[in-house]
Amino acid sequence: MRALGLDLGSKRIGVAVSDSDGRVATPIEVVHRSGNRQVEHRVLADLAEEWEVEAVVVGIPYSLDGSTGPMAQAMAAEAAELARVLGARSGVPVETYDERLTTVTAERTLR
Repeated sequence: MRALGLDLGSKRIGVAVSDSDGRVATPIEVVHRSGNRQVEHRVLADLAEEWEVEAVVVGIPYSLDGSTGPMAQAMAAEAAELARVLGARSGVPVETYDERLTTVTAERTLR
């Protein structure tokens, strides 16, 4: 299953796409924040259609104790907004992913 992975930052949105097996993601684009979330979400919807993804995954930066800080809450709210846009446009689901310790796990795997 091919997925689009999003890293929602305050100034940029990192976009990666997985291989068809959903195992390895490769960065494809950086979307610069314009201040117009509707335009940004349309750009992301266009990328989802272009890459023919079956899901969009948004990383949520939970605190190590599992609590949700302000940034995690903002990203979860934006993921919900994006889900409405993609659902109406193409039916592609948006899922969130707990990204705690993902860098550590990736580094261990690469070793």
